[in-house]
Amino acid sequence: MTQATPTIDVELDEIRRRVGELRQSFDDDIRYAPQVDSAEIDEFLLLTLCGEAYAFPVIHALEILQVPTVVPVPRVPASVLGIMNFRGQILSVTTINALLGLPAGERGPDNRIIVTKGLNVITGILVDGVAGIIQVVAEEVQFAPATMGDDKARLVLGETYMREQLVSLLDVEQLCASDSLGIDQTDRIS
Repeated sequence: MTQATPTIDVELDEIRRRVGELRQSFDDDIRYAPQVDSAEIDEFLLLTLCGEAYAFPVIHALEILQVPTVVPVPRVPASVLGIMNFRGQILSVTTINALLGLPAGERGPDNRIIVTKGLNVITGILVDGVAGIIQVVAEEVQFAPATMGDDKARLVLGETYMREQLVSLLDVEQLCASDSLGIDQTDRIS
């Protein structure tokens, strides 16, 4: 029995020493933790239009839908693709390609409709695809280049790089205020 006591004492000393090391390491981790950056971070839907990456503010996206049946409407601007049923309400479906100087996108299984919210108008915007949600640090956003052209630049808040790809941040309020969408500004979802 006397031999067991020294072995237990040695093991207890080793445990105490290891606990002390862990405590010191934990204290150092807290003491030297990086300061939380107070930079403004916004969330955007990363979407594609004609192979180009755009970002749509999450705050203005009510829902992302697979493309349902869109019924064409006569005598509307080319940007209005038609209307659809959205939870029992009629919702106009638009495309923003022409406003951004892009050709009409091709329809495919990856197409999605982003239903807008919090704007003067509620509409469904057809996009080629939605890749997910990204977080953008405001300080990393650069102004839209002068080569972009005034018509497109007024619809873009700025540009940033995300996943090694140039992403244009859409100014959805300007986009939906545009007369080019051809949407009645009284369209609302109750």
